Amino acid sequence: MALMTPNQFEESLKKMKPRVYMNGKKIDSILENPNTRTVVESNKASYGWALDPKYKDVMSCYSPLINGMVNRYTHVSASKEDLVRKAEAGTFTAE
Repeated sequence: MALMTPNQFEESLKKMKPRVYMNGKKIDSILENPNTRTVVESNKASYGWALDPKYKDVMSCYSPLINGMVNRYTHVSASKEDLVRKAEAGTFTAE
């Protein structure tokens, strides 16, 4: 999946209509539920950082699967270095 803006990411979730359960109860909309909305917002932030020239080296990478740039979190790791970079991205977003 090519790089998206944060809003494009949210729109893609609307189209997917994911089936999510939390504590045995079905979540009707991950976009409206306050518990899952925080996860959506965190992921949206990662898409914004991937497009920001200041953070793009950490939060995006080239994918040979699509012959283009992708969000680091959606990249299929193919090497130890890929895994290290994904861990660095996770450390960055946790700060």
